[in-house]
Amino acid sequence: MGRPAKVDDNRLFDAVARVVLEAGPRGLTTRGIAAAVGVPTGSLYHRFPTRDLLIGRAWLEAVRLFQRGFIDALDQPDLDAAIVDAAAHTPRWAAANPAATALLLRYGRRELLEQWPVELDEELREVNRPVEDAFARHARRRWGRATKVQLDALRFALATIPRAAVRDHEQPEALAVAVGAAALAAVRAHDGAPAGPARRSGRRVVAQQPADAPAVQESPRP
Repeated sequence: MGRPAKVDDNRLFDAVARVVLEAGPRGLTTRGIAAAVGVPTGSLYHRFPTRDLLIGRAWLEAVRLFQRGFIDALDQPDLDAAIVDAAAHTPRWAAANPAATALLLRYGRRELLEQWPVELDEELREVNRPVEDAFARHARRRWGRATKVQLDALRFALATIPRAAVRDHEQPEALAVAVGAAALAAVRAHDGAPAGPARRSGRRVVAQQPADAPAVQESPRP
């Protein structure tokens, strides 16, 4: 009996994301994933006993890839630049990683906890902790403490607003500047500062749309 073909996990995770993007969730079968990566289905079962375990692992990897740039942006020294860049990271990353974005939009962490393999439970519960810790660090730097109200304000500015841009628009990267400005306005509204566009002063970041920039073209999803 021959040995199962070796399959690189990252190739499998990429295949999962591509199938979701190209064929939708109904096409996300073990056979479809195997065909996308060019291996026998037996190779998948050798590495991942169930389809759901493979999809869950792919989802977790996509989350962690997204988080790296987001946390780096939010931890930068300039507080306003941190908000603008962290918010803009979401539409820019989505544009650069359309397949992984489709996978993340299709499944939510709560959904995965309710119906996916128990061996993923701990990872799914903890996967957002690095981002929550980054929110707490930023809140303490900006406001001197990290209360629930302050953390909720950051979640709204840095998660709700950017997610809406990615979910509702076919070209989210075109909204990156607007998303950054909206996030900064939301945070400034919370801390009582003027909510107008940020302007560079010292290390301040320019968050407004340049006067000579082309108008943002929004194409609604079908």
